[in-house]
Amino acid sequence: MKHIFILLLAVIFSILCFWGCSDNSFLNNSSKNENNSDRSSPKETFSVKVFDETFDEPVKLIYQRNYEYSAVYESNDKEMITALIAALNNIEVVYESELFVDDYDDIITFVSESGEKSTVIFECKRLVKDNKRYEVNGYDRVSAILSSLADEESEY
Repeated sequence: MKHIFILLLAVIFSILCFWGCSDNSFLNNSSKNENNSDRSSPKETFSVKVFDETFDEPVKLIYQRNYEYSAVYESNDKEMITALIAALNNIEVVYESELFVDDYDDIITFVSESGEKSTVIFECKRLVKDNKRYEVNGYDRVSAILSSLADEESEY
């Protein structure tokens, strides 16, 4: 009797886990189609604006990587800074995300000759802008440049 009770609890638990993790499309097919249409056509489109017209040319890059650990990398390499700005300018915003993560950040700060700073934040590969998170396309190139900076500094 005890084994049957444990087996029954396991089955109920499995059903509840499946129910909670599924998109429940078997209940309502129209909600799935609505969600997919929201993701394929963004409600708000914009590009990643690294800095405005009044910002002097950046001479320094500060990259703060907050994953399982926190590390800060810096570079004055003009080619790397230019490549990163180009990669950021090619980011395409796909849709707003409801996912918030607090332990997986890429914080990119550009510093001008006068000391003025401009920062772009990605949280778990999602752009953070005005306290909203956005799924993006084109982050792979940004990530590759940032990884090369981290690898370069790790060699020393």
